[in-house]
Amino acid sequence: WFDDKTPYSFENNIKANILGNVLAKVLTQKIREDEGATYTLMAQGLSSNNGDKPLTMVEVDCPLKPEFTEKALSIINGEMVNACTSIDPGTIKDIKENLIKNFTANAKVNQYWVNILMHKCLFDLDIHNGWEEIINAQTSETISAFARQLLNGGNKVEIVMTPQD
Repeated sequence: WFDDKTPYSFENNIKANILGNVLAKVLTQKIREDEGATYTLMAQGLSSNNGDKPLTMVEVDCPLKPEFTEKALSIINGEMVNACTSIDPGTIKDIKENLIKNFTANAKVNQYWVNILMHKCLFDLDIHNGWEEIINAQTSETISAFARQLLNGGNKVEIVMTPQD
């Protein structure tokens, strides 16, 4: 799912990141653990700015056995729809705690500061000050509203690659 209308902001990037993490947790449980359809599953969300063109997206990559394709796609699409109305507050709490832990750890390495400087120089955005408040302000409701906005945009690319017989 993607959107090129939502303006880039650090808050939108955090919301996309949290939504991606929510989907990763739910889909790993349902597709990997419950269905046994995959060994790995990756879901991520991000918001970025390419010049004056914003891009917000949530991506799910799921290499799986071909016989599970329809079931997995149904689960993936269903869980994105579910995220638009209801997300477990405990899941949001866990993801926020992990993000804060990661931001704190990353602030001790040079690449973090290079990224901070790049955003300031290229986009005049301060993505260092206030990050903890932005993360803590997110709730099940704010992430569900963000998921609805992304889903209601109607922009989705679905790619299924199957092995040659």
